[in-house]
Amino acid sequence: MKAAYVDGLKNGTLSGDNLINAKKIIFRTIVIWFGISLFLIIMTIAGIHRLFIFAEIFSSTSGFFQVFGILMYILAISLLFGYTTAILAYIIYCEKGKKKKEWAFFVGKLFSWFDIPAFILKCFAVLLFVMIYMFNPCTVAGSSMSSTFEDGDKLIVSDVFYTDPDIDDVIIFDATNYGGQEAFYIKRVIAKEGDTINFDTTTGIFMVNGEEEARQGVSYNQYMNLQNVVEKENGETITDSPREVTIPNDKIIVFGDNRLNSSDSRYFTKLVDVSDVYGRVIIRIYPLNKIRFF
Repeated sequence: MKAAYVDGLKNGTLSGDNLINAKKIIFRTIVIWFGISLFLIIMTIAGIHRLFIFAEIFSSTSGFFQVFGILMYILAISLLFGYTTAILAYIIYCEKGKKKKEWAFFVGKLFSWFDIPAFILKCFAVLLFVMIYMFNPCTVAGSSMSSTFEDGDKLIVSDVFYTDPDIDDVIIFDATNYGGQEAFYIKRVIAKEGDTINFDTTTGIFMVNGEEEARQGVSYNQYMNLQNVVEKENGETITDSPREVTIPNDKIIVFGDNRLNSSDSRYFTKLVDVSDVYGRVIIRIYPLNKIRFF
């Protein structure tokens, strides 16, 4: 709100067009603020489960984010009621034409106090929306991705527009349908739809698209299990010797970086479906000395 209008409200000197303009600004402010407050409340109800997941980023201070979020919503509601009180008071003041300086002073003060907190809260609303609905936290459990990720690492996963996993992406996926004891697994994409895999029995090298796969650690028996799964999903005849096979549509092959200790596509009875992918790891945020993007 313009300083001149605030001063005029405080002093009870607004009149004519200035009075009309001040009233319009106040009405516009309360409508915008009401919308933002309503948005915050709806967003909290719809995304409360994600808010609690977000609170687990730092297990030692898990309650901090929850308490902070609750306090912010209390502030939102308080500001909403504050603006409502201000607008009602000013309507009474303007409509009756009575120059009650005590009311005008109260309204002016209220708006001057709440302008900065309101702006901060609007920014927080946007930030909270981004953190809850666009970027999601997760904590690594186990050593299947060692040494890329270690047990207890804190990651941020993005599922925004992520519908086409690519080779070498590190993903989080729902492992329930693949014999997983945990709800989600973190693995690296080795091959996607249209890619080919093969195994050179002479050298013992696992091949992806005709090239040596970077990390290896795939035995003959593991490859044959994987090949047979691909053949089965392609509706092909199951063979008992290595050959080149093509990954079917909407399927991916995933391995853990720690090939000696990872439950992945080498042991699954079916390929991972793209629809089960939760998102792609974009950054490690903890430990602090290992922060990096992926």
